[in-house]
Amino acid sequence: MSRVKFSLAVLGTSLVLVGALGVAGMFAVGHAFANAAPFMQQAQWSGQNLPPELSGLKDIPAADRFAHFKGIQANLTDKDGKPLSVTVTPGVATNVSSTSLTLNGNDGASHTYTLDAQTVTHGQTVAQGQDVVVVTLNNGSNATAVVGVDPSATHQGGPPWAQHQR
Repeated sequence: MSRVKFSLAVLGTSLVLVGALGVAGMFAVGHAFANAAPFMQQAQWSGQNLPPELSGLKDIPAADRFAHFKGIQANLTDKDGKPLSVTVTPGVATNVSSTSLTLNGNDGASHTYTLDAQTVTHGQTVAQGQDVVVVTLNNGSNATAVVGVDPSATHQGGPPWAQHQR
């Protein structure tokens, strides 16, 4: 019986942590991409009631929001307590090949990443001059994921998963 209770406690804790990270991520990324998920529109921080420190974010023109997204770093630990760092870097692709990607980061620095068979890609095929987001693990130079951003989708009501009727 105690094994069942322990398993349920682990499951419950995991669900709460994943849910909290998901809501925090959707809030941060949703506003960076011009819109939040549909259920967030009724949330206390839906844009009308942001904390004073964040209230200026809603005044950023939609066409400029991606440039204001400077990046995200999450520091976690795995099941053995070993540190795991996830870094999300947005910017504009300046050099693209089948094995590397260089971008002028929204943080003002140039970043070069190695692309390989393990790199997950999503969105448009990345081209020079395109908005792009790169995900790396443990401050590595190998891109874990690359997302080509379509400005027409992100600046006209948000990404497809955040579309809703007004």
